[in-house]
Amino acid sequence: MGSRYDASAIIVVALAIANVRDFTFLSSGSGVLLEGVLLGGVLLGGALFWYYCQEVIRRRHIETVLRQKTERERLMVQIAHQIRQSLDIDEVLTTTVAEVQRFFQADRVLIYRFEPDGTGRATHETVLPPYPKVLNRTFDQEVFPQQYHQAYALGKVRSIGNINQADVEPCLVDFVKQLEVQAKLVVPIIQNNRSNPKSHTSKHNTANSEPTLWGLLIAHQCSHPRQWQDWEVELMKQLATQVRSPLNNPNFTTSFSSSIPS
Repeated sequence: MGSRYDASAIIVVALAIANVRDFTFLSSGSGVLLEGVLLGGVLLGGALFWYYCQEVIRRRHIETVLRQKTERERLMVQIAHQIRQSLDIDEVLTTTVAEVQRFFQADRVLIYRFEPDGTGRATHETVLPPYPKVLNRTFDQEVFPQQYHQAYALGKVRSIGNINQADVEPCLVDFVKQLEVQAKLVVPIIQNNRSNPKSHTSKHNTANSEPTLWGLLIAHQCSHPRQWQDWEVELMKQLATQVRSPLNNPNFTTSFSSSIPS
């Protein structure tokens, strides 16, 4: 731009590239050139430092992504292994909530099971103190009315990052307040080919014609709001799909009181 610093900065860059370490100023205006050299050195050093920081950030991001991918694969393999090794759905669900809580670092993870009479029950739970436990608590049908079942039976996922800012269903307001929930992620556990004509999915269902909403896999964050990432939602959906497979297997048994309908 016509500044005396421009040419000097170019000289410094050229000298750095050429790996020239020692040079002597012969010009009577060496002070001006030295000033330009110093400024150019600062600029070059700053540019190199910025590039180094960006490279560190990029590498750490790649490492984090790869670590998360490895952990997700490990979680899927572990639960799949549990399903293959055990014929007890109770053990599978216990492992699922414990591992999901550990992996997501959620304050509570639970399985919410729909009963034939329309009520619901938390059959499995992992929760961190000091938050209240809901294990084996039965909830009235009003907590999760019939009209919401169909959407979840068709695969609806509910992701709320901040309960206080979300349009929460009126029936769930008291429920989430009791449990001190600030953010939640809900995915359906769907059972196929249920022969019960009183299916929750639709009053017009016929036997074996539509999927049945067996329950929900739910993650709660109670300590603070949380924006659920796309990969977290996808992982929860995959886990719910894995859990569904033993529900459709007549060889599986259950040790909790509400039996698996066939």
